[in-house]
Amino acid sequence: MIIHQTVNHFIQRPAQSVGQRLRTKLFVDEVSHHSNLTDLVYINPEDIKYTTRTKFGSGLNGPIIAQGRWDKIVTPFTERYKVKSIINHFKYNTNWENTEYFKRLNFRRKIRSKHHRGSTKNEILDYLNNYDKLYEDIKKEGYKITSSPHTRINTDSEDLPSQCEEPSEIGVAIGRDGELFWQNGGQHRLAIAKSLNLELVPVQVHAIHADWEKRKEYVQSSKSIFNHTNTGS
Repeated sequence: MIIHQTVNHFIQRPAQSVGQRLRTKLFVDEVSHHSNLTDLVYINPEDIKYTTRTKFGSGLNGPIIAQGRWDKIVTPFTERYKVKSIINHFKYNTNWENTEYFKRLNFRRKIRSKHHRGSTKNEILDYLNNYDKLYEDIKKEGYKITSSPHTRINTDSEDLPSQCEEPSEIGVAIGRDGELFWQNGGQHRLAIAKSLNLELVPVQVHAIHADWEKRKEYVQSSKSIFNHTNTGS
């Protein structure tokens, strides 16, 4: 997706705020690293209802196995303003200009224009219209991974990649009881997948709670989460 440079310079945010760094120190006790971050697993987008990103920023970017209460300190994924705006736009036909996403970008544009030459309102709309194109592409052609696949696995109905070159897909964390949380990357694609009621999307696992790792259910018996995992056999 092409992002206008004049828009990009004021939508970027630090990986972690001060509060997020503090919560990471208090509630994330990294134990070890898990397997390859570029492995893909397939989930139903509706299985992701909460996010760890809001409270911890990049603190759970992996691949890590971590003890602690981090999986209990989560917020609703669809309450993130970008996600809510995308869902409202595509499911409920809300014009971009009436979404919180546009309003925030436009407010930042106005603030910056007092000191710097900022982007225009139309450039912001052009930026958001890229998601219209992405939505139509996914609707017509299906959900595609964003980097080249390494290996593919067979299912009953389709041939799915099980690994890709980069950790560039929707990133998730797995809580102590197997709950899925959005953690890093691909929140726009995940919001679009939810809007389209897709049944499966590929994700990459950034963090696993140590209690879930000990139970080994994420490899052995969790059909709803890891039913397409490639075990290499």
